[in-house]
Amino acid sequence: MIQRFALFVVFALASVSAFGQAALTINGVADKTVYTDSASFSVPSVAGYTYAVTLDGQLIATDVTHTSGKVDYHEVFVVRTNTSTLAVTNRLVRFIIVSSQRVNGSAQPELGLIVWTPYPPVPSTAAEAAGAQLDILVPANYPLGLDIPVIARVNEADDRVRRVNGWVSGGGASPWRVVRGHGFGFLPPQTSAGTINYNAQLSALSAPRQIQIEASTTWSNVSGIISSDTVWPTNSRIALTTSLTINAGATLTVEPGTVVKLNPLVNITNNGSLILNGTAAQPVVFTPTNQPAPEINAGAWGGILMRANAARLVANYAILAGGGGQANFKGAGGFTGGAESHRNEQPLLLVQNGSAVLLTNCALINQAGQIANGLNSTIVYDHCLLQRAITAGEHVGCTITVNKSAVIEFPSIDGIYSGAIADADYDGIYLTTGTHVLRDSLFGFAKDDAIDSGSGGAGTVLVTNCWVESALHEALAWSGGGRQTRTCDSVLMNCGQGIEAGWSTGVNSPLVFASNLLSTANSVGARYGDNYSGTTGLGLKTGFLTVTNSFILYNYRDVWGQVWDDTWNYRTAQMDLQNNYLTVPNTNHPANVIWNPAADGPRLAAFMTTPANAPVGIGVATWSNQYPMFEITNGIPVRLSSFTTNSVTVNYLVENSSGALASGALTFAAGETVKRIYPTGFDLNAQTFVRVSLNSPVRGEVTGRGDVFFVKPEVIVTPPGTTLVASNGTWKYNDQGVDLSTAWRPLSYSDVTWSNGVAQLGFGDSDEAVGGLIRKTNAAGAQLHCYYFRKTFVSSNVNQFATLSLWLLRDDGGVVYLNGNEVFRSDSMPPTQFVINYNTLATNYNNGAAPPDNTVDKATISATNLVLGTNIIAVEIHQQATNSSDLSFDFALAANPAPPAGSQTLRLGRWDSQFTLGWSDNGYVLEMANTVTGTWQQVTAPSPLTVAPTNPQQYFRLKK
Repeated sequence: MIQRFALFVVFALASVSAFGQAALTINGVADKTVYTDSASFSVPSVAGYTYAVTLDGQLIATDVTHTSGKVDYHEVFVVRTNTSTLAVTNRLVRFIIVSSQRVNGSAQPELGLIVWTPYPPVPSTAAEAAGAQLDILVPANYPLGLDIPVIARVNEADDRVRRVNGWVSGGGASPWRVVRGHGFGFLPPQTSAGTINYNAQLSALSAPRQIQIEASTTWSNVSGIISSDTVWPTNSRIALTTSLTINAGATLTVEPGTVVKLNPLVNITNNGSLILNGTAAQPVVFTPTNQPAPEINAGAWGGILMRANAARLVANYAILAGGGGQANFKGAGGFTGGAESHRNEQPLLLVQNGSAVLLTNCALINQAGQIANGLNSTIVYDHCLLQRAITAGEHVGCTITVNKSAVIEFPSIDGIYSGAIADADYDGIYLTTGTHVLRDSLFGFAKDDAIDSGSGGAGTVLVTNCWVESALHEALAWSGGGRQTRTCDSVLMNCGQGIEAGWSTGVNSPLVFASNLLSTANSVGARYGDNYSGTTGLGLKTGFLTVTNSFILYNYRDVWGQVWDDTWNYRTAQMDLQNNYLTVPNTNHPANVIWNPAADGPRLAAFMTTPANAPVGIGVATWSNQYPMFEITNGIPVRLSSFTTNSVTVNYLVENSSGALASGALTFAAGETVKRIYPTGFDLNAQTFVRVSLNSPVRGEVTGRGDVFFVKPEVIVTPPGTTLVASNGTWKYNDQGVDLSTAWRPLSYSDVTWSNGVAQLGFGDSDEAVGGLIRKTNAAGAQLHCYYFRKTFVSSNVNQFATLSLWLLRDDGGVVYLNGNEVFRSDSMPPTQFVINYNTLATNYNNGAAPPDNTVDKATISATNLVLGTNIIAVEIHQQATNSSDLSFDFALAANPAPPAGSQTLRLGRWDSQFTLGWSDNGYVLEMANTVTGTWQQVTAPSPLTVAPTNPQQYFRLKK
């Protein structure tokens, strides 16, 4: 017995030495997992070991809970050493934090990326524009009562565009923006006849014009069919009150100076030829009766519809404004014959079945819907402006040429971004199959991708000598089956990602080649991979990204190959990056050169259109001039109007009304365009009203926003919400497979024969609650595809609630009714303009594919849907297909009380010998009076408001 015990002990000691390492634990986060808004974790230590723990490469402590709220991709790496055996164990946990403000239902278009918002344009200096010419296109004669379009282009003598920013003023119109040499505005409708001596001014550039406003206009009403060759003579005034058709074989020619006024939703169906013969002095203008705006359809006309093989639109110096009026053109069957469109809105130009559009010196501006949609056709934009619309359009099987043009502003430059916007396909231009050549042009200022490609089928894209800027997502989004792209001699800046080899549906695709690029000031400069998880092409490892002889500088990540398929591995095998300049070394891509701005700065001159040594514009790069006080800690971005070959310096000053709190200087190296001010050295919590201002620039001028204000917000404690319906509750349900129409939704309906069950209810996933399994088939064995759920609750405080927070777990689609009224439907269901019935399938997700299992919808709805006393929630869950393998349902509803009115403090600061008034809640209005008891008048300006000292004094107050 003693010998046996001794042998056992020896064996046990050997086990500990060879196999008995303690578990290496990371608590709180799991590998390859996505968290919303924040994640917390800790690494517990075990005696007998030493630890080296890093978060994103930075050493952190063990036995401490670390919380990260940074929206990004993160890595926790632990190296542990046994102090006795020196055995080393390591563990890597990779996770992503996403922003709840940028998630739209189940869609996460920015997965693994920082929260990116393009910075606003900064006006260029006069020196940057020196030697260029401001060219404008404006009618020479125009009727009363219509907005007068003005198109601007900043040109070099050799027909190149000078890439400057600024504001055009003159003619009594509000200043309007020019970005990188292109823009448009409207002079206000004139109410009296005469000559307008209009002098458009951009910085030191000017373009004087005279516009004759007609005393009276005789409009020729035209509609119906044009069956033979027809000419609308010079300076015609045509009113299209109803739609017009040009028959096959017929030609309509529109001569210079003609103005065509179109009623709302009027279309021109062109089966023959439409020739617009404008000139630089007398453009042809197509205009609505009242100008719309993107997604604001009131007044917008329809479009030019070309579905015939021989149809042609040939235009020179034409301005087409305010079209695309039908909001649900897609739902009405407008995209036929295999055409694709990510958006529902009508295009100004529908170009299908071998038809052709050839536009030169034209402007397609201010569309309520899309600019174009192409199918197996030809479109040429030469010296054109495509600006402000939902998108420039999606094109399938087309030959597209964009030459010396601008495709910008989709839908607007306003700094407004959200989860819904980020997933709404506001692309600049979308190219699928076909051949596409984009050269010497400007793209961007889009709330999705600037240039997008994909959706299966082979296609090629050539991008050369283009400037791509300010896309929320990709500058160049290359994806799809059989895609090949080549990009050279181009600038990609201020975008979510510069160049991307993304998802694919085929082998050896996408194949992305690029050389001589400047990709700067983006979230990611060059990337293999896509933002969406589980994309097919990434799982098959099919694509390849090649970038050579380029400048990938001053991006948050210069180069990245991280993907979100089943491995989450970095894809060095799908990337070849050599002989590029990078800001910092990247061990995944060693065959590159590290940027030395002092020595290498002159290399950027080849990408510049402005004089290399011209001072550049400088401005605070914020979309507003006031923020809550705590936002200072995020840093105040300052941006240059352009990259430059020189270093640029600007000083900053942080001050309250008593004096300076902090000061310093920012130095931009050659090629660097964005830096942040991080003020330190004072107690932020003690401040109520602070200004941060720029001064004393070197090799630059403060042309943009010169200061920004920070106001201490009022502390308002909102009472907690009230749970009206809890998840995992008991529900009445009907799984009989019968069509109950609408009768089952109100409280008055009797559901006494329905079954009872505890959520989660469903079948097929093995995650149902006890008693939550419902039927998949009816008594006859036929599979069901619509299920009904009902639950009552009592509310006695409906007047105290402002909103309701809805939570719906569904597989595949759901529609929610509160007291008989529809209050929510899942994005997998048809849009709200469609009536939902028993046979409706949840096929509106990702081109008909099923949404992920157990998708959770969250929504905020009005509390006015509640009634005092007993309320009824009714939910119907629809399958994606009649043979779906599973179904899930759970629901919760909470009531959110209105925040108390609270108080609002009017802050006062005195800077630059002027008074500045600030308040944190712009729901309050400022009033002014000359005496404290006098007549108070509302001041329309928001906070902050700067006023000069006056004598006698003035009095101000805030009022809700």
